[in-house]
Amino acid sequence: MKKQLATVILGVLSILSLTSGKETKLDSLSEDIAQLKLRIEELETASTEAARNRRSSETNRSAQESGSTYVRWGNSTCPTDKGTQLVYSGYAAGQHYNDVGGSVGPICLVKDLEHLQTQPGRQNKALIYGAEYKTSSINPINHVDDRNVPCSVCYTANRPAVLMIPGKYTCPTGWNTEYHGYLMTGYYGHKSQSLYSCVDAGLETFPGSGANNNGLLFYN
Repeated sequence: MKKQLATVILGVLSILSLTSGKETKLDSLSEDIAQLKLRIEELETASTEAARNRRSSETNRSAQESGSTYVRWGNSTCPTDKGTQLVYSGYAAGQHYNDVGGSVGPICLVKDLEHLQTQPGRQNKALIYGAEYKTSSINPINHVDDRNVPCSVCYTANRPAVLMIPGKYTCPTGWNTEYHGYLMTGYYGHKSQSLYSCVDAGLETFPGSGANNNGLLFYN
């Protein structure tokens, strides 16, 4: 009887010992699972952040690769100190101030014209005239009156948008000033319609110009 009782006691002790070992292993496994969950959360957070940074980088690279262009009226150069490149320089041109048809806004006409076809004589259809400043009554810019208006087409490689802000010569926060100047357009009493243009404050002219030939006119 004593031997049997001892056997039972040993069996109970073995069971208790085995159960205790399983609980210890379960506790250790639970800790491992908790650490794995924490590591997975950290990896997911890092992956989300990396994806966000990648999208931001791609957006910035796309903006830098696309760039934009604009016309700088009244100047034959581009502001190189702002990382802007000159595409070409030319003459401001458009329709005659007294014509009722044709174009509305000015164009920057290249100096080295190319023709698909030519026909002798004057063609009284789509006419293009050179542009002149009309500033005789405006001091201190009256010295450029009747002189021809140069222009340049500029490319900004790292700025995806360009706009003109009438009535201001500074830019809002986050924007860069490419150039500033005078708001000019056609005379209100003339027949032709015209657009407002931002003409560079330097008011560059072509040497030798100054004859009152009219054409497209820039009034201030």
